[in-house]
Amino acid sequence: MKIPEMKNSSQLILILMVFSGLMGSETDTIYILHTNNTNGELENCYCPDHPLGSLEKRAVFIEQFRKNHTNTLLVDAGDFWNVTSRLPQKDKLVSTAYSFMDYDAILLGDQELIRQNDIFPDALLNMKSDIIVSNLLNPRIPGTQMYKIVHFGDISVGIVGIVGPASFKYYPKEIREKIDLKSPELVLGELIPTLRETCDIILVLSHQGLDSDINLAKKGLDIDIIIGAHSQTVLDSITQIGNTVIGQAGKDGYYVGVIKLIVDKSRSVLKSEAWLELMTLDMPDDPRVLKLIQEFETESGIVNRRKKEYIQR
Repeated sequence: MKIPEMKNSSQLILILMVFSGLMGSETDTIYILHTNNTNGELENCYCPDHPLGSLEKRAVFIEQFRKNHTNTLLVDAGDFWNVTSRLPQKDKLVSTAYSFMDYDAILLGDQELIRQNDIFPDALLNMKSDIIVSNLLNPRIPGTQMYKIVHFGDISVGIVGIVGPASFKYYPKEIREKIDLKSPELVLGELIPTLRETCDIILVLSHQGLDSDINLAKKGLDIDIIIGAHSQTVLDSITQIGNTVIGQAGKDGYYVGVIKLIVDKSRSVLKSEAWLELMTLDMPDDPRVLKLIQEFETESGIVNRRKKEYIQR
């Protein structure tokens, strides 16, 4: 292409502005922030080998990330409550902490579905997020959804959530018998073709472990992204099976996963990138989460001994 001679600088600036505008309209960027297996950790464990924070850091990180990146989707793939069901008050506080972050979609994991106590419905409502569970037959949980569609301008993202039966493998029989799940593959085979009619990107929240997610990606179900959980795997770079990107962000709130999608004008994904952001101790704390931590310590009498030692340094 021959570039015409410019008679003055204003003419050159005008043409550059036109070109930059045209090029800017060619693609859009969407970010997916994802978390999993928080395991009820409101704050850093003050472990020498893991000097990383949790929800007290995450809340600030997400708020800042959204300020800098407008097209951002925030999802969680389950096991956000404590591993043990003996701390229902802590579960409620974790739900409150999640409400500060305005999640777009949250999947229930085995650590949530085994809860059969009085706080369960209210704690879920307190999260102020859409709970997506596509293959759960029993127990019936009021307010849950089969799927959700999120729009970023002309681009639409369809979100579904599946829980793998093997997630309950090590629970007592009396607990396993209370959980009835439809085959994840069968449910996805029913939902995805319908969602594809209106959605450009299909995102599956999956609580069944990395090996099962890899097998799922190989099934050819037309899934763009799988956000995994349960195996607590640290996937710190792009993991792709065919056309499906798989993400998982470790455990205990140490990381927030980031997937960056470059989408062209036909609303097809041109390029994907993925990485993990560490919630380091030098990051600022969210004062609202610190207040929840103090409330838990006061009511339970449980204070991390390593935390006391760290503060006294």
